Amino acid sequence: MSTIVTSAGVLGRAIRDARRGAGLSQSDLAARVGLSQVGVSRIERAAERAPLATVLSLLAVLDLELSLHRRPVEDPPSPWES
Repeated sequence: MSTIVTSAGVLGRAIRDARRGAGLSQSDLAARVGLSQVGVSRIERAAERAPLATVLSLLAVLDLELSLHRRPVEDPPSPWES
């Protein structure tokens, strides 16, 4: 699974999809990271800001990792191209 996360909503959906793929309920995932089921639901729906440590814990339980890459910058158009 490879997802470019550009918003809390995209991250929440990626966490939800990974949780479901692992066969875990929200309650199962919550118990493994010390959250409530409601807390997991809110993160998955991007209804609540989650501390980075919490997000990293969720990712670890789901065997996911955070990787940062510089966004590609489009080259300005060349004056020689039409």
